Amino acid sequence: MRLSTAICALTLASNCVFASSAMASALTIYPSTLGVSAISGNTSTGAPGFGAGSFQESGNTKGEVYVSSVALFGRQIRFSDIASVSYWTNKPGNAASVDWSFYIYTALTGTGDAGSFYHTRLVSEPLYNNTPAASVAANTWHQWASGGTNAMRFYDSARDGGIFGVNSDPTLATLEGGAYVWPSSSTSVDYRGELVNLFSLQTGSAWSAGFLGLVDGLTITLTNGVIGTVNLEAAPGVVPEPESIALLGVGLVGMLAAAARRKRTA
Repeated sequence: MRLSTAICALTLASNCVFASSAMASALTIYPSTLGVSAISGNTSTGAPGFGAGSFQESGNTKGEVYVSSVALFGRQIRFSDIASVSYWTNKPGNAASVDWSFYIYTALTGTGDAGSFYHTRLVSEPLYNNTPAASVAANTWHQWASGGTNAMRFYDSARDGGIFGVNSDPTLATLEGGAYVWPSSSTSVDYRGELVNLFSLQTGSAWSAGFLGLVDGLTITLTNGVIGTVNLEAAPGVVPEPESIALLGVGLVGMLAAAARRKRTA
């Protein structure tokens, strides 16, 4: 089975994301035609350098896109292998409106796992990044990046006493520098040796209703110089009706848990 389709084969759900590419470091993902989902393909605009299309939140239920590190790089990487992260969003509303978030999920270890299919879940929400909300205009493409003055901030609610993000959260560079002590719980965690299973782009279940924001152009650069890109495009040859875009499949929620269940029953 090709790595580009393996991320779909590992889930028991009927909704899925298909990723196809000639190279493991460059994926193009289309919304699946299986099931119903919170994401549709937008053919009118894409992030700079990433084609004419993008993914759009339907304004209904929570939107989620998952890409495995194996599908993107041909191997499982460690957290310490990540040099930088960036992605593009285009939100409606105004400068202070909510926007797509970025997630990193690491593999289960059997000890201190924070979730049913992951050991660690690190989340970067634009709300808590250093970019002032008023400087991010609505209805235009904006790139969120892990480096620079306005670097992405990450939180780990399971290790920080249930805190879901503050403006003083650590940057990727801080977490890559060694053990970090979460202030609310005084818990020290060194993420560098953890195996990364999934990268994800998501909207919030608390505010997805009515949100029609776009997302595209996820880029992961490794310390060895390899660059993995994820181009989010509408399905090839499909031009959705402006007033009634079909809700196309996306997901992989519980991908690793599903694989584990099959392994136990095999």
